[in-house]
Amino acid sequence: MVIRRRLITLVLLLSFITGCTFSTQTSTPLPTRTATLTLPSPTIQLDPTVTTASATPLPTASPTPRIDHLATPGDAPDRFESQIIDPDDSMYAGSRKVVAGEAFDSGNFERPFNAGAMNLYSPELDILSAGLYRTDDWVFVTITLASVPKGKLLSGMYGVEIDIDVDGRGDVLVTAKKPGLMWSVEGVSVWRDANHDVGGTIPIYADPSKSGDGYEQLIFDSGKGFDSDAAWARIDPDDFSSVQIAFKKAIIDNDNAFLWGAWAQDEIKPALFDYNDHFTLEQAGSPLPSQAQYYPLKALANVDNTCRWAVGFEPTGSEPGLCPIAIGKVTESTGTTIRGLVWYDRNKNLVQDPGEPGFENMTLNLTEGDCGQEGKLAAIATTGLDGTYVFNDVPPARYCLTVIGPIPTDVSPVEGTGPQTIDLKPGSTVRADFAFVIYSR
Repeated sequence: MVIRRRLITLVLLLSFITGCTFSTQTSTPLPTRTATLTLPSPTIQLDPTVTTASATPLPTASPTPRIDHLATPGDAPDRFESQIIDPDDSMYAGSRKVVAGEAFDSGNFERPFNAGAMNLYSPELDILSAGLYRTDDWVFVTITLASVPKGKLLSGMYGVEIDIDVDGRGDVLVTAKKPGLMWSVEGVSVWRDANHDVGGTIPIYADPSKSGDGYEQLIFDSGKGFDSDAAWARIDPDDFSSVQIAFKKAIIDNDNAFLWGAWAQDEIKPALFDYNDHFTLEQAGSPLPSQAQYYPLKALANVDNTCRWAVGFEPTGSEPGLCPIAIGKVTESTGTTIRGLVWYDRNKNLVQDPGEPGFENMTLNLTEGDCGQEGKLAAIATTGLDGTYVFNDVPPARYCLTVIGPIPTDVSPVEGTGPQTIDLKPGSTVRADFAFVIYSR
């Protein structure tokens, strides 16, 4: 019995041990899974009152349209068929005034100074001369300025005005701004007056009512227009103080007879032509101290222009805006007269060439006796706008005729000229001219 219980106990013990050992299994690990998280696309409800900014794309540079030029002016002629001479104001810069070339009422402006103090003289805006020459296809204009500031190039705006039908109203205006050293269309513009209101009511002369839109039709601008080669400009390669403008004859309707003039300004304003129709003298100011009520310059400053001269025909002197014409032969007179001209003889040839202006407001004294032995003052005369003067009904005798002035600084009679002794006979007319020139310091 005891043995039996022991056997049972042994069997139970073995069963316990075996159960603990053989029931233990190596657990199979869970497979590793990569979680794929699929998020639903968010739906954003926008507030309709809120403006959302969209991404602005980076600007893309637009290529500059290429202008193909088929015709360039070539070399400018070295001679002129028409030339205008304009006063040199450099000698008066220190005095802050001009003495010739300014006549606001008739559209002649001699104003290469700043407004107000007139203490800044701009030689690159002071025209000395202008010349024109035509070829089969082109019109060349050279505008010579007093000088160009050292180390700089011409920085103003320069122009040519054409009066095609010779009525005093400009028809075409060609301008060139800051020309370069090579022929270029950049900065070159051509304007036309399509409604014919340049000049206002009375061409050339100042109008009491200020109206009109000047040159209102831009037909060429830096190569854009009816002809990409229509007009060009450059600085004269042989003279950096001169600008050359070339334009095709088609611009002026291939006209062969016209009037022309030159312009220089810090900024030419085509819409305000004619300037004396858009400004009063009180508004514009004056560079002439003798016009004390209007001196100095005000709204119209830093500008110079020339009178006009003829191309393709012989002027009669009656053309509006024409440069002074030398006095012709004196006609016979029943009275006893002394008459003549006081003018700026730039080339000192003792002949008033086209474009050489007369000196206005010059006083002449007529004294009894030979020059050097003058006696009593017999008469006084003053030159007009064109530099002419006249003594009428002078008793026959010997006289000395002298230009008293006001004579500007550095202006002197042409060498070999001066006071003139006149032997005046009964019923005679004597002509006595006085040529002056500016001498450089």
